[in-house]
Amino acid sequence: MNKTIILNSVRFGIKKSWLLILVAFLFEMNSSKAQIKIVQIGNSITKTIDTTYSYRYNLWKKLIDDGLNFDFVGTQNLGHSYINGGDPGWPDYLGQPFDRDHEGHYGWKARHILAGHPQVPSEDSLSAWLQTYVPDIALVHLGHNDLKEYGSTHTTVINRTYNRLRQVVDTLRQYHPNIIILFAKIIPTRYYYYNGTDSLYNVQNIRIPMLNDRIENLPADRYDPNSPIWIVDQYTGFDTITDLVIDGIHPNELGEEKMAQIFFDAIKMSLLGAGIWTGATSDDWNTKSNWSLNLKPTRGISVIIPPIANYWPQYSGSLELGVVCNSITMTGNSELSVIGDLIIGQNQTLSSNGLNVINVEGDWINHGTFNTGSSNVNFIGTSNSEISAVGSMGGGQVTITSGGYSSDTSEGRYVNIACYEPFMLISAKVKADGGKNRNFYWAFSDGTVQEQVNVYVPDGESRVTLNFDITTGVDHRLGVSTHDCDLYYSTNSIPPEDFQIGNVGAVTGSYLGENNYYYYDLEFLCPESFYDLTVSKSNKSLSTNCDLNVLGNLTIKSESFFTNGEDNTIDVTGDVLLEADATGMASYLDNGTTNVNGTTSVQQYITSERWHYVSPPVSGATINTYYDIYLKKWNEPDSTWTYLVEPVTIPMNVTQGYGVWATDMYTGTTTVTYTGTLNTGDKSPTLSYTPAVTHLSKGFNLIGNPYPCALDWNSNWSMTDMSGWMVVYDNGVYRGQHTDGTDYNGKTDGIIPSTQGWWVRALNAGASLTIPASERLHNTQTFYKDTDDTNYPMVRLESEINGHTDEAAVIFHPECTPGFDWYYDLSKFNNIDEAPNLYTIAAGDNYAVNFYEEEYLDVVIPVGFRTGEEGLYSVTASNISNFNEETSVYLEDIKTGTVTNLTETPKYEFTYDPLDDEYRFNLHFKESWYGIEDQDQYAGNINIYSAKDFVYIVTPEMESGDVYIFDVLGQEIESKRISESNLTKIRITSGIAYYLVKFQSDKFLVTKKVFIR
Repeated sequence: MNKTIILNSVRFGIKKSWLLILVAFLFEMNSSKAQIKIVQIGNSITKTIDTTYSYRYNLWKKLIDDGLNFDFVGTQNLGHSYINGGDPGWPDYLGQPFDRDHEGHYGWKARHILAGHPQVPSEDSLSAWLQTYVPDIALVHLGHNDLKEYGSTHTTVINRTYNRLRQVVDTLRQYHPNIIILFAKIIPTRYYYYNGTDSLYNVQNIRIPMLNDRIENLPADRYDPNSPIWIVDQYTGFDTITDLVIDGIHPNELGEEKMAQIFFDAIKMSLLGAGIWTGATSDDWNTKSNWSLNLKPTRGISVIIPPIANYWPQYSGSLELGVVCNSITMTGNSELSVIGDLIIGQNQTLSSNGLNVINVEGDWINHGTFNTGSSNVNFIGTSNSEISAVGSMGGGQVTITSGGYSSDTSEGRYVNIACYEPFMLISAKVKADGGKNRNFYWAFSDGTVQEQVNVYVPDGESRVTLNFDITTGVDHRLGVSTHDCDLYYSTNSIPPEDFQIGNVGAVTGSYLGENNYYYYDLEFLCPESFYDLTVSKSNKSLSTNCDLNVLGNLTIKSESFFTNGEDNTIDVTGDVLLEADATGMASYLDNGTTNVNGTTSVQQYITSERWHYVSPPVSGATINTYYDIYLKKWNEPDSTWTYLVEPVTIPMNVTQGYGVWATDMYTGTTTVTYTGTLNTGDKSPTLSYTPAVTHLSKGFNLIGNPYPCALDWNSNWSMTDMSGWMVVYDNGVYRGQHTDGTDYNGKTDGIIPSTQGWWVRALNAGASLTIPASERLHNTQTFYKDTDDTNYPMVRLESEINGHTDEAAVIFHPECTPGFDWYYDLSKFNNIDEAPNLYTIAAGDNYAVNFYEEEYLDVVIPVGFRTGEEGLYSVTASNISNFNEETSVYLEDIKTGTVTNLTETPKYEFTYDPLDDEYRFNLHFKESWYGIEDQDQYAGNINIYSAKDFVYIVTPEMESGDVYIFDVLGQEIESKRISESNLTKIRITSGIAYYLVKFQSDKFLVTKKVFIR
């Protein structure tokens, strides 16, 4: 496996004892294997100078102490030769002589390592050395001497040196393809004076950090899965004052000890094969101090997340195994959070070896292997996510005898596929001779085509989208119907005879037999497996793009949405739970198939001391669901309720609505749980219509949402002889939505939440309604519709009391009449006493929404108002639209006689007593209101009043004018000319009621409401 790592002298920190035990244990396992040969490549820092032993001596002692079976190799075995012939007198250790072999060459640059030094040809070059021994690990500390040159820019020198270091890597691999390379970021040097002038070493000091930055790119630049590169940080923490000898270049005893320790740690970690998370300082994946030996994983290094840590790792962005790091192994109860996509790359593995938690905010994409263990994969965050297990594979036919493009000219090319379990074949790479349309297909072994697609294929290499659903069987054919296009695989490697398609199938051969090769490169979708799967999204959805196997439990948290994609199957070995609490409900939208071996439970949150309309989202529920909660059902024939108490085994019918009331005496606010089988498919509720009855609730049915997700009420619903209205009960008040988009009392969408009961109205005994599964959705996927308010003249009146709002609407529609229009009109539902009740009156009935005939000029609409307590209240025209410019809407207060132009002043305040007549207002639609604006100015000169059945008009002397008297519907019932008389008396014979009296002259225009007894 490839391992890329950055190490320095920072030790384990918190929890280090456990981690050291783990490293020691794994290291011991590797130590017991065959002898490990280690070559150390560099310059005089590796070789040593006369006064020091070099880091190699301390490293040698540390490896002996750890019991590693190792051997230093190299063509050199001395230090610098100025004193004692290059032997500084290395002491024996534990009875063993120092292993002196190395490749440290005094004063050499990287180019000398590669090609030899002309002044010491006897020392030869790297390619020659590597033919004399076979190293398993190479320690490389090289580059200082390359940086000491004038006459070139820093960039030029750095680029030249880095390119030579890359060649060192290439040469090591050329002779030993599986070598582990521990490449050091070189130590710093000290500012140096020579004969009183700046030396070349000052330039070197500037360039060392620049070269080290480039060295960090080596693992990606020279990535090879068979030959890992570990970046060993010898630079960080190395002190140029305390750790160097007097020349400012070579390490002293303290510096050599530091270098030895860092290389020792690197060797241990390279043999361990993974970086270990410590979480010493934070949860940030990219902080080096959170990793053992200051490791920040890079491409090629596997990761171990142990069962103990101060903080669990969190990765921000897309964590792709094979790019950010290699495989990840989680142990104990460790956790991992990815604030982005989690992608398991090809040939990579994410393994759970305990009760691990994996939190993912983005998509889950598996091209490799996920070993579930007993883990819980928890999808979190405020964005939508998707689960996808897309694999790809490539290979060839049984026998490869020649190269190049197939010369076969027969019609039709295919490969044979064995299918162990159904999967989707997404695409195939092809190579075509010329661009044109071609037909691709899959067929049974006898050639019977099951699916086919005709697509344009350009000349050369391309990928063709297929989306074939392959069923179980052997010797299926996947092919193209022309001879000038081959399924194509882009490498020259020789594949096994049967090349596996994940774990769902295999390519077993082709039409060409064994005498010619055949290319193929397939992309396929296969099932994904989890142990426990949890959806913890915040009003966002997790969706599937493949089949799922949940080996443990599936849990959908409140306010979280889960969508099973079309035709996908979810198999759950354990239980399924949809949670609910005060914040909301879980939502599950199943467009495929869900199989549950355990128990399926759907929770519902019920607030106490309030009626709720509910409906079961599962089949098999009983009234025992609401034990100790009042439960009742609606009877349309006699407009009554029946309480359901015993036996508790009474079934709750799917699509039927119920009323429930949780009392503080028994349960208080509580959560109930439905258990049964989740409902899917279209549903048709049983509707009741009793022709013989005359009560106002005739034809009203309380039905319910049968799904564990929301519904959208709209014109796509199939209904016969039904009113277009749906009405829900919301915290004491009723709100509604018509299928044409017209809304009532603030319900501006057609959303019907999961487990919600709602009212519909049948128009005759043959009425029918189908609840379409196609209109299921999650709550935040509300498709707000433009209402018909913008098409027809209308007015909405609104009143708010104690936080409750009620509304009455009048809409003038060409298909409607002044009477009751069954499809359009919405009868009034009575709200609680603490809320307002606002409605219009027609033909003796009360209406929440009153559709009227198209002509509106001079129409008078009676309006009723009721609430439970006296006080100061208001009515507001929240919407007046689509009338001609000359028409205004007036609100007449029958009790006070006040008339308000709502078009100009939308809000009207008034006092109310529960003993008042509910028929309180009239709505008038007129081009003018008899000069009502002048009423206050002239009221002192004109006096209009009533006594018994007479109306009296007092005018100034010599004032002439006309008197008009109207009933509450705006119909003129009397008129009279007054000529120079200051008192006029008119008898009213139309009955006891309120009347409107208007006096108009050249000077005065006055209106007054009077009551005739």
